[in-house]
Amino acid sequence: MLIVTRGGGSLEDLWSFNEEAVVRAVAGCQTPVVVGVGHESDVTLAEFAADLRASTPTAAVELISPTTSDLLGRLQHCAHTFALRAERYLNQLAQRTDRAEGLLLHPAQQCQRYVQRLSELALRLERSMRNRLGMLDNALQARSKRLAPAGRRGLFAYAQHLETAHEKLCAPAGRSLEKHGQSLQRLSALLESLSPEHTLKKGYVFLETASGLVKGVNEVQIGQVLRATLTDGSLSLAVTDKQASRPGEPE
Repeated sequence: MLIVTRGGGSLEDLWSFNEEAVVRAVAGCQTPVVVGVGHESDVTLAEFAADLRASTPTAAVELISPTTSDLLGRLQHCAHTFALRAERYLNQLAQRTDRAEGLLLHPAQQCQRYVQRLSELALRLERSMRNRLGMLDNALQARSKRLAPAGRRGLFAYAQHLETAHEKLCAPAGRSLEKHGQSLQRLSALLESLSPEHTLKKGYVFLETASGLVKGVNEVQIGQVLRATLTDGSLSLAVTDKQASRPGEPE
């Protein structure tokens, strides 16, 4: 609400409320306008353009101000509404408290309920496992009965197959072992004939120095001690003379 007022005065003092700009502004205002200019006998164009005309500024204020009785009535109504809502809210809280109190249990009672619930679940689990194991056992027995004859036949056929395979493998393997055994005997005889011990048995002697086997005359010196190995022992010999064979002659 917008109030446009001015106290009493001369016609010239109040003439501004007759100006076109002021009158158009009052008429075009989106907010409700109350105009009270001058004394009760004074009249201006702005008053006719306003939403509400008052005879004086005091009357304008009184027009928009509620009376004491109105204010008291409104206060009483607000107080009554507040009391009703407060009472309703307190009743709701009391009901919720009663329900919560009914749900509350002593800790011992609560634990007893949990123990009972766990016992029930344990029994249900035991029955379920027993039923499941029984079903699996029945299925296993039925499957074993169906597979037993076929299994015995399969094992017998597999045994025959192994026996046949063994015969097929053993015959060539025996011949191969016999052939390799003969070859091994020939090689052993050849190695025996070429062995140093066999050579010593023929009357030969091995001469050695500290650095190794003596292969020629030029490898030893006069006075040098040699070790001679025979078939039944060894001898220490001192070189008193040496003579190399001529070219073309056997050494």
